[in-house]
Amino acid sequence: MNLLRGLLFVLYHPLNRARPVQTLFRVIWWKVNQLFFKLPAIITLTDSIRCICYPSSSYGSLIVYTKFPEYLEMRHVLNTLKKDDVFVDVGAGLGDYSLLAASKITTGKIYSFEPHPEAFKLLSENMQLNNLEKILKPYNSAVTNKNGVVRFVAHEVSELSRISSRANDESTISVSATTLDTFCEQNTINNIDVLKVDVEGAERSVFLGAKNMLKQGRIKQIIFELNTNPSRFNDESRFQTLEYLEKNSFRFYSFENQNATYTKKNILDIKTTQNILARLV
Repeated sequence: MNLLRGLLFVLYHPLNRARPVQTLFRVIWWKVNQLFFKLPAIITLTDSIRCICYPSSSYGSLIVYTKFPEYLEMRHVLNTLKKDDVFVDVGAGLGDYSLLAASKITTGKIYSFEPHPEAFKLLSENMQLNNLEKILKPYNSAVTNKNGVVRFVAHEVSELSRISSRANDESTISVSATTLDTFCEQNTINNIDVLKVDVEGAERSVFLGAKNMLKQGRIKQIIFELNTNPSRFNDESRFQTLEYLEKNSFRFYSFENQNATYTKKNILDIKTTQNILARLV
């Protein structure tokens, strides 16, 4: 059933709907490549940006299939950012959001955080592929509510990796950690135009570590994944995450309809993990 659901997601993706036959052939080609040839693919994301995807990467495979796996969110990044903006990518993975940001930002800065060692290598490789060293700064670090070192579950599928919250968590490694407040102070970052957070349930910890930036209204927009079970990953509840942002003058929107606000109840009634847009009022 998961295989069928995944195939339908790919076939009905906005960038694939008009080309079902070509899309199906692309899926078959990539599956054969994963089994036998194991060659990377370089996918053109925008006119100026490319992304290298490896057969071993599940998220990289989604980029091969769809180009923009999170279509509405990624289009929002492209439509929102301006050339001199600051974009911060927490949980950057192989760097797809950072790469899209780099297609718009030419005089501003992009700061990308990825604690998983293998994913960080992909992020760095994609930065070098596009010659983005001057505007994109990658950090092999976690972002949370404290500075120092944290235990990190380095899952084989890097998109499922997370900060460890339990003594019996498997495959943990030690990674450096910073807070956004500390990082921004050390790097003289006065404002963040768009903050993207994908940390598998530990979103509130990231926001707690940005207490001063949020309180002073220095973060304008946040794209964040709201996990269905944050308590599993070291956070108390989705309600507390939303409440914390609301107290710092943020309002919530869905990517399907950005003209209508989401209430906390609207969001909490949704039973699947999803991305939320928060805008400073």
